[in-house]
Formats: sequence, structure tokens, C-alpha cells
Amino acid sequence: MKLDRFAGALCFSLIFSVPFAKALTTTEIVQLAKPAVVLIEGLNSQTGKEQLGTGFFVDPITIVPNDHVMRGTYDKLAAHKLDGTYFRIDYVAFTSQQHDICVLRTKEESSHWLSLSATLPLEGEAIVVIGNPKGFTGTISQGIISALRENGVMQITAPVTHGSSGSPVLNMDGHVVAIVDRVHNNDEANLGFSMDLRVLKPDVALSKNTRYGGPFYLAEQTPPPPEPERPFRSNKDRVQCRGPGLGITRAQHGQTEECSFTRNIS
Repeated sequence: MKLDRFAGALCFSLIFSVPFAKALTTTEIVQLAKPAVVLIEGLNSQTGKEQLGTGFFVDPITIVPNDHVMRGTYDKLAAHKLDGTYFRIDYVAFTSQQHDICVLRTKEESSHWLSLSATLPLEGEAIVVIGNPKGFTGTISQGIISALRENGVMQITAPVTHGSSGSPVLNMDGHVVAIVDRVHNNDEANLGFSMDLRVLKPDVALSKNTRYGGPFYLAEQTPPPPEPERPFRSNKDRVQCRGPGLGITRAQHGQTEECSFTRNIS
């Protein structure tokens, strides 16, 4: 009888002495997650204009940035980690303007990547954001989940601004729960928005079997240099229009005419 009581007490002690999983500190999350975050840079070599954004690895060869970060007029594209490690983009596997999510495959492999959370967090939970606002790489910000809105939109209090687009929003286990979305953000304090697991997870899963195009699939072609302006034509110049023949074609009232310029010299 005493042995049974002892065994029961021992089992009870073992069951209730097992500690619950402890949340990571912000410092621990940063140490784990920062090596998986990249800076996305698009450069227009003609104008020198640069566009910046953030992305993060979700497996050794897959980066997730925003769709809008990959759109623009650029002819050079770079994705590199905060330590300067460079990754060449192999192709665009998936993109959604509606969700502002893009999935890229890289030619080189990363030794660090982030996991998507298995569950959607609750309102009020603490979060950490790692991004590159206005080119300040590896910036850490903290906050809470203010609200879970419709259509997969997560409202957060962590500060986000231009360049933060594509930053991972991490829970206190260091798992991704959302991606910062520029479309809804207006640089207002404590009012940030992101696309959460309700759209992020299905899009990433869908990208495993898709290929949209090469690395510049979403880039607009660099416009050609403007043509030199024609010499100014004074009011002493007159235009002679006639039937088919040599000259400059002009459409007038739905009819095509051949025109030539004649300069009056006086």
C-alpha cells in the first residue's frame, strides 16, 4: 500500500515538475533570426536610382520578399545578408500583387533560414521585427499584435518604414508569423501592417511547384534615352500635305497623308 502511494506520488511529481517551454528573449531571437534576413537591392544603372527592401530565407534556397520590392525599373539585382554574403537570384517562383508576397529561388544556399509558425498568434502577443528601414541594415524593433484584420492583415505596433517592406514578423519562439507589407503603411507611429500566416503560408507552399520567370521577371525594362528634340519650327514654316509620296506621315480625320516641310526664307 505504501509502495503504491509512493509510486503515485512520484508520477504526480514527475508530471507536474516538467517545465513549460520557455519563450526566447529578444536577444536570443535576434541571434537566431538575423543571419536569415537579407537586403534586396535593385539598381537602375542609367539613372543610378536604387530601390531597397527586405526579405528572409525560409529554406536554403528560398527568399520571401514583397511583390512591390521586386517591381520597378532596374537592371541590376542583389540579395545579400547583413554580413555581406551575396546571393544570386535564379528565378521568381511565385508572386502575388494582391498579397504583396513574392518567392525567389537563389543559386547559392544559405546556412540559415526561418520557420513559419505552425499556428496563428493571438492579439496582444509580443513580436519582433528585423529589417532594413531606409537602408539601415539589421534594425530591430519590438511591439505587439494590435489586431488580426480581414484578408490576412495583421496590425502591429512595431515601427516600420520604407525599407522595412518584406521584414519577418517573429513570435517569441523565433518563428515567422507575418511579413511586413508596405501597401498599408504610412510611417505612422505604432501603426504597422503585415500579411500574416493566413496568406503567407499558402503562398509559400504553392511556390514549391511553380516558376514564373527569371530573376528580372518583375522588373520593368530600362527606358531608352530620350530622343533629341527636333529644331524649333517658326511660324514661317508651312506644311505641305499631298497624296502618297515621300515625306512625314500624318493622320488627320482618320486619313493618312504624306507631308513634307518647306521653309520660307525671307
